[in-house]
Amino acid sequence: MRTTTACLPLIGFAAIASAVPLQPMRQSVSKPPYRIDFVDDREQQPRPGQVSILVRVSDATKKPTKPSSIHLTTSDKQVVKPTRRKDESVSKDDSSGLPPLTVTPRVNSYGGGGLGIGINLNSLMGGAGEYSYTKVDFPESAFVRGSTLQIGLRNGKSLSVPVTQFAR
Repeated sequence: MRTTTACLPLIGFAAIASAVPLQPMRQSVSKPPYRIDFVDDREQQPRPGQVSILVRVSDATKKPTKPSSIHLTTSDKQVVKPTRRKDESVSKDDSSGLPPLTVTPRVNSYGGGGLGIGINLNSLMGGAGEYSYTKVDFPESAFVRGSTLQIGLRNGKSLSVPVTQFAR
């Protein structure tokens, strides 16, 4: 009888721990031939009660692949669609952070010095670059231990990543 009463608080603690929203972190997950990069969106704070993540799926040639669908599946098999989804471009509002012209010191193969001059064509061309990543917002109540992020690709393949692999 004593063992059953000792287990009850542990079961209650496990139920509470699984309902606590997780915080996304910078993480890369490999699902050959794909690589999925996750980043917590700290630049723009999500709305209250929301979790915001940046998702980038790359194929075997390291080219970003735009997902056709992204959703969460909870532990009780409920499908939770994102409250907001936005596909971003490489040069959207010059998000590269580089000025159009950069001058940097460099060393050539003979050990001599010089100046390296680079031109950031993305900032000169404007915001019409290729697809780079997808920003999605989910309700905090669904972003918990036991949930799985489902990423559908345009070629019909589906990638499944437990939330605990990129959030704690």
